[in-house]
Amino acid sequence: MFSNLFFSTLPLFGLVFIGYSLGKFSLFNDTEAKVFTKLVGLVVLPALGIKIIGNFNYEFINWKLYFCYLLGQGIIYFIHL
Repeated sequence: MFSNLFFSTLPLFGLVFIGYSLGKFSLFNDTEAKVFTKLVGLVVLPALGIKIIGNFNYEFINWKLYFCYLLGQGIIYFIHL
């Protein structure tokens, strides 16, 4: 299970590392960095998210625990309104 999650999120962390490296060594100026940020935020990351969600194996999820967590979060949210 861990290897499936690791290999499905590896492109995402690779993209973050590449962006950090390019910013650290100042290979782009501010306007080019803004263009790349918009491209990655609006196109690449949502596509990777859809790919990760589509490839995930849902048989290992404890749905009762997940539901209880969401219920607790909902209760806390509505208490603090």
